[in-house]
Amino acid sequence: MHASDVMIALWGLLGGLFRSLSIAVSTGTPPAIVHVVANVLISGFCGYLAAKVAGTLDPDWITVAAGAGGYLGTQTIDLLISAAQRGRDAS
Repeated sequence: MHASDVMIALWGLLGGLFRSLSIAVSTGTPPAIVHVVANVLISGFCGYLAAKVAGTLDPDWITVAAGAGGYLGTQTIDLLISAAQRGRDAS
């Protein structure tokens, strides 16, 4: 794993952390630490995955994709699967 891969994963982790904080602020209830940790770890993976896909399309968008993918969490995987299926069906 390269240092750039670690930075990409960190952007995804930050996206997940910001989402957890955003939900806590909007609901007014602090989340359980276990949920925050789980969300951040899942978001880190989703952000990393989004960045790797974005890197094949346009390398300038890698960090944006990592943060957005982390913020969206598992919805990122759903979007990537949907895009892959549309691409396969179009062929």
